[in-house]
Amino acid sequence: MNAIDLMQDCFVRVSDTLPHLLDGLSGDDLLWRPGPKANPMAWLVWHISRCEDSELDALTDIPQAWGQGWQQKFALPYPPEDGGYGQTNEQVAAFNVSDPDLLLGYFYAASARAAKVLEQERAKDLDRIVDTNWNPPVKAGTRLVSVANDITQHLGALGYVRGLVETR
Repeated sequence: MNAIDLMQDCFVRVSDTLPHLLDGLSGDDLLWRPGPKANPMAWLVWHISRCEDSELDALTDIPQAWGQGWQQKFALPYPPEDGGYGQTNEQVAAFNVSDPDLLLGYFYAASARAAKVLEQERAKDLDRIVDTNWNPPVKAGTRLVSVANDITQHLGALGYVRGLVETR
């Protein structure tokens, strides 16, 4: 097993787990916030999807799924490039997409793109610099680990909020 095999396994586990966390939930459940500054489940799904989709841009020329009609379908009050990073409480509160099919549709599209990107990376050097906006500059392998870290943290939050939804 090599590094790409490990990354693929990580991404597949997220793809296999996330849809089940939405099973049987209403739109109100998906937008419910367990605290005044907490993220709702719908926002978490969108953010996981945006992370997979946008953060891999430095590795590929495959267009983001977001730009393939999903941005228009979501019609969010955010700039097109926004993925939820550093959003204010007010911005999170403005998230109003509660359709699980729409959320999962974009998640599946972003995951499919991520799978293609990972397969492309198999033939590339993971030590190559892909982002010079940071100090030290970011290598391809580091970017993959960062994305895996972000999506698994938010998947855990999604599972936690699901448990809270079930007990409220």
